[in-house]
Order: sequence, then C-alpha cells, then structure tokens
Amino acid sequence: MKLTVESLKERKEADVRKEKMKRDEVLRILDLNAKGGNSGAPAHKGMNAMVKLEEPDIPQENSAAGNHQYNAGNMNAMDTPS
Repeated sequence: MKLTVESLKERKEADVRKEKMKRDEVLRILDLNAKGGNSGAPAHKGMNAMVKLEEPDIPQENSAAGNHQYNAGNMNAMDTPS
C-alpha cells in the first residue's frame, strides 16, 4: 500500500474520530453512573448502589464453612456415650 500525504491525513483524522467517540462514550457512562443510572436519581444514590455491591469481609469463624466444622465437632461430642 502506497502511503501518500492525503492517506496519512485521512488515517490520522479517522484515529482522532475513534478516540473522540471512545472518550464521549466513557463520559456518557460516567454521567449515567453519577446520576444513578437511567433513573435520573441524585449522584449519592448511585454511589450507595455501588457500595452495596461490595461484599463485606467475613472472618473464618463466622463463615458457613467455619460454622459447619464447629457444629460437626459438637455433634460428634454429643454422640459419644458418657
């Protein structure tokens, strides 16, 4: 492919248009997030929704696996004759 000054200018313009479209899309998404989605809710409601999606840290002793092991140990102790 022979590169001419015109084709290089056209390629540069196309690249600039692509970057502008990407930037506009990112700004649109950020704006929707700030408004809380399509509902038009205030920004703080959108932030609260995002915070609620985060899972809390659960200590091992309070987890389902920890409780199961603890309960199984107690059941074994109760099953032993005294």
